[in-house]
Amino acid sequence: MGTRKRIKVQKIVLISLAVLWAILLLGLWLVRHGTVSGGPLTIYFMKSESRKPVLVEVRRRPGLSGRDLSRLERTFRELAQGPSPEEKESGLISCIPNDVKILRIFIQDDILYLDLNKTIESGGGVPEMEGRLAQLVYTAVAYPGVNKLRLLIEGKEIKSFGGEGLTEVDHPMTKSDFSEYEIEEALQ
Repeated sequence: MGTRKRIKVQKIVLISLAVLWAILLLGLWLVRHGTVSGGPLTIYFMKSESRKPVLVEVRRRPGLSGRDLSRLERTFRELAQGPSPEEKESGLISCIPNDVKILRIFIQDDILYLDLNKTIESGGGVPEMEGRLAQLVYTAVAYPGVNKLRLLIEGKEIKSFGGEGLTEVDHPMTKSDFSEYEIEEALQ
């Protein structure tokens, strides 16, 4: 093989390696920033017409419309959208108002901080408010590395939740705060 041909092959190999390296770096960046999902999102809805409070794990694959959002934010947006028509037919409901807005969401240590607008406290009595919190907590702790949820409303940590302030939330909440809830397997 001639020298020119060898140099040309070496250039092609180097360019190919550079392109592969760039693709790998881009892929890692997309995964890290939540643009490429690592599987289905896990959210929790309530089972209607149940004598005891029952949370049902639901797994969803988000569509492309949420690709600019982090995986964490997509998870809570899916929860806020409520059950799909098929999920409703199977008896699932949500205690979370579908017009609730996520203002900010972040993880510090093992606590997920979820900042929502005041709509999260509107409508419903004590059972609905507790169901709402249970849905948020179970959805939060399903996220890798999260063990607790701290709820904020319009940027402020709250001590009680609901219009009448009947439900205490003066600490980061865990699953054990909702031990009376039964959990059912995932619907897909």
